[in-house]
Amino acid sequence: MGKKISSSQKSVNFVLSAGFTLIELMVVIAVIAVVIAAAVPAVNDYKRKHAIRYASNELYGDIQLARLRAAKNNRRCRIVFNDPANNRYTCYDVDNNGSLLGSYKTGDLTKFHGRIIFTNSPSSSDSAPMTVFEFMPQGTVDLTTLMPVSSNSVYLTNKDNVFFYRVLVSAAGATSIDQWSSSDGTWK
Repeated sequence: MGKKISSSQKSVNFVLSAGFTLIELMVVIAVIAVVIAAAVPAVNDYKRKHAIRYASNELYGDIQLARLRAAKNNRRCRIVFNDPANNRYTCYDVDNNGSLLGSYKTGDLTKFHGRIIFTNSPSSSDSAPMTVFEFMPQGTVDLTTLMPVSSNSVYLTNKDNVFFYRVLVSAAGATSIDQWSSSDGTWK
């Protein structure tokens, strides 16, 4: 006669036989590793693409702030690029005689993923990038302070020179952001 198995022993035997084998665990880990390996380049590309967009949006906002600050305080505001170091910019209040009153904001492109930098335009027909410009109390750009003369854009790129953005400031003070389209060689 066979031995009777109690219901508690049956549940113990079931739990012991319901586990995973080592091979099954290794297959699952391998699948997870493949999915992660495939996702890493896409995530890095996403970060690079959006970092330059965030950097150009921040610069755009700081230029708008300078314009509004000039109008609100009835004094000039100057932005100097690559000040105090490369790939940084400083916003200054300026008195009516052109003397700096002090800085109120410093922007830093190096804080963004992908090593965002100031650069020249990818288009040879564009002017050299601005290094200095100043808003008048009326919100317009003082054309005599533009350096280099007749320049009205700042260009940003990432370390691979894959993405280019331009922050364009008109003489009237209007500001826009454009992205370079390498496929047709235009700003959009």
